[in-house]
Amino acid sequence: MEIGIVVLLYSRVKIGASKQKNLTIYCNSVIIGVRKQRNDRMTIAELPDIVYHGTLQKYKNSLEYGIDLNCSKNNLDFGKGFYTTFNYNQAVKFAYKRAELSNDKPMVVTYDITKELIEQIGLNSLVFEETNEKWYEFIFNNRVKKEYMISDFHNKNSLYDIVYGNVADGNIGLITRKAQNNQADFQEFMSQVKPFSDEFNQLSFHTVQSLRIIRLSNIELLNYSKEELLC
Repeated sequence: MEIGIVVLLYSRVKIGASKQKNLTIYCNSVIIGVRKQRNDRMTIAELPDIVYHGTLQKYKNSLEYGIDLNCSKNNLDFGKGFYTTFNYNQAVKFAYKRAELSNDKPMVVTYDITKELIEQIGLNSLVFEETNEKWYEFIFNNRVKKEYMISDFHNKNSLYDIVYGNVADGNIGLITRKAQNNQADFQEFMSQVKPFSDEFNQLSFHTVQSLRIIRLSNIELLNYSKEELLC
């Protein structure tokens, strides 16, 4: 059996595609075309076994019960979804940042990934292995309202169950608002927004089906200072 797949380069993390659906990988090239499906599939073994979610302690009970995708904001980098990272320190920093903006305390939730379920369920995965123009395009379209999108490449419809890529920096909120006020175009968006850090990443889950591959394994209440934790 053969399958069409978009491939553009290599980096660190690869997500396994299913037998039923595509794995789309964006880097620096163009559509390579149709290959034998087994050759195109990236190895599930390269997924991490553990991911982290930085949040607030007021969400402890709800997360123990389960993940509600309806609680997510709509205009996030990769679309409405549940966002995690492979980087523990990143989750800690995000949790403390949220705590500083509220009257609550930070918390980091750990999830185990059951890689075998990716093939069994048949998840549609999108991987950005570099911060190229496709990464910018995807984030721009997800961040702005539909009337301001520059293409159909987005995840507002949760077409992609799982998305992996870099985190956009803090300028993205301001430049997105400017774009929606016709004060900035896509080219300016690309020039103003940068990856937050080479060490920061995000693995996001956008459908109920995708949540089946992660299982809550630990909740850490962060009752000490960020400096003590990260030293």
